[in-house]
Amino acid sequence: MDIELFAGALASEPEAAVLDGANRLAVQTPNGWEVLQFAQAVLMAEGRYRLQGLLRGQFGTDDDMAPHLLAGAHFVVLGAALVPLAAQPADLPQRVTLDYGAPDLPRDSYGWQQGDFDLARRGLDCLSPVHVNLRQPDGPAGDWRFSWIRRTRINGDDFNAAAIALGEAEEIYRVTVFADENQIAEYRVFEPALVLKPKARRKLVRADPNVRHWHIKVQQLNTSQMPGRAAIYHLPDFMKGPPR
Repeated sequence: MDIELFAGALASEPEAAVLDGANRLAVQTPNGWEVLQFAQAVLMAEGRYRLQGLLRGQFGTDDDMAPHLLAGAHFVVLGAALVPLAAQPADLPQRVTLDYGAPDLPRDSYGWQQGDFDLARRGLDCLSPVHVNLRQPDGPAGDWRFSWIRRTRINGDDFNAAAIALGEAEEIYRVTVFADENQIAEYRVFEPALVLKPKARRKLVRADPNVRHWHIKVQQLNTSQMPGRAAIYHLPDFMKGPPR
């Protein structure tokens, strides 16, 4: 990826440092802002770098990834010059007014502007579960068991821990069943699994026998009971054969 900096410089980092969080960029995509990392920064011309060894969808932004990064997209270097606001989430309103500009220019110069911004509170969203799986019997009479692995937004890098840190008051998931694009059922479960018995499956199918496409959406709920980022599992045929 080739980029152009207005100021400052970039440097390559060893793989271990990148995996530890070094060399981060927030890049604007059609889906939002994706955080990615890079290992090599090759100076091509003054202010222009070629970045290689990319890690995409980092720091909970995998849902904001686009299939391709667009030419001309804006980006922000997430370095030491960018510091978090000194405020707790409970202290932040839904909308803030900020003055922003170059620190070496006076506040009344052309280099400073004022804007209103809506706060999405992305840092409070639970990350999407991963590895959604379905175990089903050979015949139609058995239970279907969906399972998945949760992720955490808090203390998730303790690889010596026996289990992934929960990071929430309790473990709750919302599982939504869709027939084509219509929501037809919703379940709340307190473990990373959902069991659908034959009677429940037949009831779902009877809701619309002409469905061409089934899928489920799995979301973990945060402490405020707000659903986080979703994992989607597609069922090409809800009642016959294993999912492909």
